[in-house]
Amino acid sequence: MTAAATPQRTGLVTRLSGGMLLAMALVLAGVLAAALSAIILTKSQTAEIERLRATESRLLSTLEEGGLSGLSQKLDALDTGLLDRTEPVLIAVWRLRNGRLTPHRFSPAEAEGILAAVAPGHDTDVRINGQSYRVLSPDIARLSQDWSTPMSDVVLTIAAPDPGSDMRAARQTVIAVWSGLAVALAVGVLLHLNHTRRYRDGLLEINARLERAAAGETGLRMPDDVPAPELRELTDRLNRVLPRFDDLVLGLRDLSATMAHEMKTPLQVIRSDLSRLVRAEDTGTRSARAAAIDRTIDLANARLHSIMQLFRLEAQVDIPMQPAVDLSRIVENAADDLGEILEARGRTVTWSIAPKVRVAGNPQLLDLLVSNLLTNAGKYAPDGARIEIDLSQEGGRFRLSVANSGGGFPEDVRKSAFERFARGRSNEDIPGTGIGLSLVNAIVKRHGFVASITPSDSRAEVVITGTGAGTEPA
Repeated sequence: MTAAATPQRTGLVTRLSGGMLLAMALVLAGVLAAALSAIILTKSQTAEIERLRATESRLLSTLEEGGLSGLSQKLDALDTGLLDRTEPVLIAVWRLRNGRLTPHRFSPAEAEGILAAVAPGHDTDVRINGQSYRVLSPDIARLSQDWSTPMSDVVLTIAAPDPGSDMRAARQTVIAVWSGLAVALAVGVLLHLNHTRRYRDGLLEINARLERAAAGETGLRMPDDVPAPELRELTDRLNRVLPRFDDLVLGLRDLSATMAHEMKTPLQVIRSDLSRLVRAEDTGTRSARAAAIDRTIDLANARLHSIMQLFRLEAQVDIPMQPAVDLSRIVENAADDLGEILEARGRTVTWSIAPKVRVAGNPQLLDLLVSNLLTNAGKYAPDGARIEIDLSQEGGRFRLSVANSGGGFPEDVRKSAFERFARGRSNEDIPGTGIGLSLVNAIVKRHGFVASITPSDSRAEVVITGTGAGTEPA
């Protein structure tokens, strides 16, 4: 069963650090704040100029309709329809006489002290007594050419403080925007520095513990109170993985010790047989010793294979599973193969196998399971015992039973029969791996089945039960 590969995220954002993302966000916020400030200031300035132009237009209309006297009367009356009272406007009217400008009317009165210092006749911006003014001076001589009464001797000057109330309010708004941005910048930098410190401290702690685990300190776990919340998922995963590493390391140690122990006896037997083979004087004796060595090598090889299978299963290595394996055929083949060997050694083999019993599983492991059950039954059955094999299915569940009539499992053996390398007294002329029912139990667990031993004093029975994959008609 092959796990799907995890897609690698290679987007630009995933490759940027938190500090870089923060810097980019702040730059973007600065650009947006600058654009917003420019828009606010430009609109406010445009609104003030338009308001001053509107006042100029109303003054020119009054001058055209009522002449200089009509304009003077309205200025004296501070006509609200003529002037924009939301903003202080300074107005001065001049008369051109003998080539010289003489003051005619100022509104309000204090405008005389300001506009007297302004040379009328053109638009300009001036600064008087520390205050800036925007000044308009329309060309009445040109504009009045089409009036009923031309007024080439009248000069009109209009001024307003610069900045006005709109611009001052806009500047306050801009200051508030940039102040808020500065506060956000300070808070963001402080949060980032604090997060970076906590993240760094958490990683340093995790790395230190991983180094200790790599040095052989088993049982070590990651801290539950890492300072950075983002690291808690990592520590949780590591705490789920580290016990598996401990199990694998202990399993490898156990495997090494077990293999050394299991191979010790076969090697001693081979050495003894080789010594006898060398000393043998006739061909028949040498052939018998060579055959004995060959059988011992086969037995050792079978033991190694079974031990590797057992540790592979206990290490939870991925094993390919098929949805519908014909368990009936596997049991039939195993009964045929081992039946002749068992019967040749004085055991009677009988079986009752329901057809087409299918289960989800690995065919090779299921074959190994059945073979080990039959071999184990033959090894521990006395001469003349009957070995019974039964496979049935009912209600979507199957039941596989392998038993011998040579007496039940002793209670102490029954309790430890499924443990790794548990042994009982056996008939050594029956080939087997010598690892008891532990391999059978490991295969059963990987398939989700259940293994049990029937308590009995007259027969030793091992039963495997589980969910079937359906039964086809015979």
